[in-house]
Amino acid sequence: MKKLFLTLNLVTVLAILNAGAKEWPKHLSDRIDSLVSLQHSEGQPGGVIAILSGEEVMLTKSYGLMDIEQNKPNDLNTTFDIASVAKQFTAFAIMLLEEEGKLELDKDIRVYLPKLPEYEYTITVRNLLQHTSGIASTDVLRLFAGLSFDELWNQQKEIELIGQYSHLNFKPNTSHVYSNSGYSLLAQIVEVASRMSFPDYLESKIFIPAGMKSAVVYSDPTLKLVNNSTGYKMVEGKAVKVSSTTDYSYGSSNIYMNLNDMICWGQNFISPKAGNAAMIKRILNPYNTLENGDSIFYTYGFNVRKYKGVKMVEHSGGVPGFRNQFMIFPDD
Repeated sequence: MKKLFLTLNLVTVLAILNAGAKEWPKHLSDRIDSLVSLQHSEGQPGGVIAILSGEEVMLTKSYGLMDIEQNKPNDLNTTFDIASVAKQFTAFAIMLLEEEGKLELDKDIRVYLPKLPEYEYTITVRNLLQHTSGIASTDVLRLFAGLSFDELWNQQKEIELIGQYSHLNFKPNTSHVYSNSGYSLLAQIVEVASRMSFPDYLESKIFIPAGMKSAVVYSDPTLKLVNNSTGYKMVEGKAVKVSSTTDYSYGSSNIYMNLNDMICWGQNFISPKAGNAAMIKRILNPYNTLENGDSIFYTYGFNVRKYKGVKMVEHSGGVPGFRNQFMIFPDD
């Protein structure tokens, strides 16, 4: 594996690198500045970006402000909500527990979560990982139940809501439909299998071994985030602060970290300190099929696809006020 491309940002920041290039492009920094300038102006919210080749950090850059009112610029220590990029950490925790012999991917999820309803079909841990379970996403379920997204929300409410619905949208492994519910349930399975809280398991088994010092699961409103960026949305060309989060559920999102930690996580795909090389190989080379034989190129919290003919392993994330992207180009 030679090339990595990472971004972690407050608003959409885009940079593209030809992963097939044998040499790094000249004036790479200037080219990225030019791309970012298309979406960013002085005195506005911005973001941060890093590019790695193997374990070597080739470039880091920060743009714009983390707090407009205080005129505080973004830097490599600014923490951001990584939104759905968090799913890869949940999946990694599941893989670690499988390695430890504490769970099986093809077991019925009710073995681990017996309070879930008796569904018409068996749903496996693997189905949750692949978004092939048929369980509706919690954001849809909240709308269906008439629940406001402004109300205080936590993991207990998340799991209770999922448990109220035994109806599946489709028979497991017959379709692939993105569902946040699946990853919330995976976080619960991590807690059952490890006998630890999900935040503690990620900290001890992933964050600390990988050298990630700022990463935290934001599961508690009393938790103080250090050097955290304010979220903004653009309204008629002006940056408007997004109100503070009221959602403290986890598994599908709600991990905060800075760019330095995301770099450590990227380097873990080259020289694993958390997990092992066999796990990394499985993530980068998934092969899963639906019941009808169609291939699924989503598993372990990543999409695997082609970008301009080059293999790309990636996941994006977005919540009000934050957008981010994590990409790996594993081929030479």
